Amino acid sequence: MNNVSEVRFIRVNYLCDFGTRGSPARYVAVSSREQLVNYTQSYTNALGLESGYGDRFRLIMIKYDDVFFKDRALILLLLSENSGSISHTVDVSRDTDGLHIAVTRNVPQGLLTMDMASWLAVIEIDLAYAQDPIFLETI
Repeated sequence: MNNVSEVRFIRVNYLCDFGTRGSPARYVAVSSREQLVNYTQSYTNALGLESGYGDRFRLIMIKYDDVFFKDRALILLLLSENSGSISHTVDVSRDTDGLHIAVTRNVPQGLLTMDMASWLAVIEIDLAYAQDPIFLETI
């Protein structure tokens, strides 16, 4: 899909209880600066944004101002792993039934760190696609 210009991965301090009361959903479409601010304020504690991870998050979020949201939107996707050695790639495609997000887990050979790790994948899309149904697949 050539309408995805960038995917950024931000390390967050989150342990996988997606969708439980008071925690963020696994993914959400954000189509305005106001929605982004509300998400950030709602989940500052759950994502550990008051910790050192919050500095990088805030530096990246500065880019997403009202001008950005005139014709672009974001998909915020939470990823959690049992090792910080595992990384991800994200591919987004669109067809008649919606947006398809394929997350590929890149597991290195050999020893892995024994730490839980979470990332917030920030995926830029065209604003016109922000209301499409989202289908998530982990490979």
